[in-house]
Amino acid sequence: MKPFLLLSQQSEALIAHCLQSSESSAPHTLPKLYINRLLAREHRANPALDPSCRNAVFTQVWQHHALCQVPVTSAGMCMGLLLPHRWPLTHSQWWECDFITEGIIDNGGGFRDSLSDVSEELCPSSSDVPVPLPFFVRTSNQANSSSDTRDMYVPNPSCKDFPKYEWIGQLMGAALRSKEFLILSLPALVWKQLAGEEVSWSKDFATVDSQLVKLLEVLERVDKEGFEFTFSRELTYTTVLSDQ
Repeated sequence: MKPFLLLSQQSEALIAHCLQSSESSAPHTLPKLYINRLLAREHRANPALDPSCRNAVFTQVWQHHALCQVPVTSAGMCMGLLLPHRWPLTHSQWWECDFITEGIIDNGGGFRDSLSDVSEELCPSSSDVPVPLPFFVRTSNQANSSSDTRDMYVPNPSCKDFPKYEWIGQLMGAALRSKEFLILSLPALVWKQLAGEEVSWSKDFATVDSQLVKLLEVLERVDKEGFEFTFSRELTYTTVLSDQ
């Protein structure tokens, strides 16, 4: 399929057709979520106070999704978030929001606000604030002023909460099928692997750690005399995970 898509001049139309042909029917009613953004803002200010992140908007929405894993009504129907279902493009609102103490009536704007809050918690747009959730960590380039990809994040190698990663993927899929935006600042290294594309060390990993790429390229080009002059006594190379 992928080689065909690369050659096809109608790839966008083909993708649209595949998405449409795999649609499922939309739910008759929207799940209603009660979200406390005041508690979420307090958590953003100091995430270390609550490692469980239970007050984050992401977690408050996720808790409704978790209800979907078991039937909760007498008819055996799920009243949680049915994001795994492939809703049609016309079904652009996935849930209805009631923001506690804010008095906002959701006609679509509240839902989009909550989705924006989730995006900001996953990948904060400012480099001066802590990351409220454990799923992504800042790249080394965020500390490197010479890089033009300083605002990127990569998956946290120490986070093993795979059900929530799967749900993030469902959010991404829902955004793909709709006109909604889920802004995740992930580098080409991540997107290409998700799409099964070939990854280039010099081009793609540079979006994560450009200094490391340059260092290793210098080592590859150095001649034998220069290498022995610099490292003849001892050469110790240590690397750490991206979250350390």
